[in-house]
Amino acid sequence: SEQLNRPLTGRGYYIYHLIKILSSNTNKNNYDIYLINYKNTQMFPNLKHIILENPFKRITKSYQLWYLYLPLGLYDISKKVDIVHCINAEPIYLKPKNIKLITTIYDIIPYLFPKTYTFSTSFRFRFILPKTLKISNKIITISHHTKQDIIKHFKIPEDKIKVIHLAANENYKPLNENEINKVKEKYNLNYPFILYVGTLEPRKNIPTLLKALYKIKKQGINHKLVITGKKGWKYKSIFET
Repeated sequence: SEQLNRPLTGRGYYIYHLIKILSSNTNKNNYDIYLINYKNTQMFPNLKHIILENPFKRITKSYQLWYLYLPLGLYDISKKVDIVHCINAEPIYLKPKNIKLITTIYDIIPYLFPKTYTFSTSFRFRFILPKTLKISNKIITISHHTKQDIIKHFKIPEDKIKVIHLAANENYKPLNENEINKVKEKYNLNYPFILYVGTLEPRKNIPTLLKALYKIKKQGINHKLVITGKKGWKYKSIFET
């Protein structure tokens, strides 16, 4: 649950909504939810089960020591839980026999394009993720393309992988003209534009988008580029394009 301790992005929202739905059905289905390395109690005030915490958080903000400790920590909680769901490609390289491990993989981009990620993330995907996938009892992925990538690069049996597509948040729905105009007025968008939504970081390929915009402007298309998203890893190169 560590993604819930920081501003939510794609994976964070996935975790948030998954826990939200599961926690709303606990009484109906008679199960308990235990959160690992979770401290944002305002998000889920009714969930008090913090079963495993990062013992290194007072020493360093880095998660590398925590990732090394996490698989060993599973042995400490093995008598309390039946299933562990890894939702952020956590480096689980070993696990107790009595625990079922479910791993969600959104994509394997850090494995395929390591230069677009930090060294630690690329290392984790290249050298530890293969072991995690092999010892997982079930693997969830969000697309058939990623499923095929996992089969191709990690030699995982097809029947071990389940594709579950992401659902759209209820906030995403068509707006009427009046609502659209209110947003345009709020942000002073009184011109045709191309909208980019996402974190500003190398793997999003924003420099190519800027170069494409430059080319179409030379053809007389007057659209401007509107970018919304937080600054991520190596964002400065985007502003230098």
